[in-house]
Amino acid sequence: MAIRARERRTSALSAPDEARDRHGRPSWDERPRAPRDAKLDFKAGRFEVKNFLAVLERAQDGTWSAYVPDLPGCTSFGPTREEAAANVREAISGHLRALRETGQAIPEPTSHPEVVDVA
Repeated sequence: MAIRARERRTSALSAPDEARDRHGRPSWDERPRAPRDAKLDFKAGRFEVKNFLAVLERAQDGTWSAYVPDLPGCTSFGPTREEAAANVREAISGHLRALRETGQAIPEPTSHPEVVDVA
């Protein structure tokens, strides 16, 4: 009597760079999430996201600073433009969290970018 290897089908595998849970869904880190500063609208069942304008300026020493016109006092900086942008995102999130924790209203964004050409 010959013994045969049991035939098996492989389960659906993800590429190594696509982490999935045991049910085939994207891993928790890969699932889309609302930003930390988003507000959940329970009636509509969705997150409300506000977009605040951040102004990034390069200093003479090559570092970058950033401020948010609609959130007075919300500033940040970084050695590169990318780091300054990432840092100001965190600053905005922290600023909005502090406003919520102290019972203050979150202001509506009113600033909009406009590049003006001058001859």
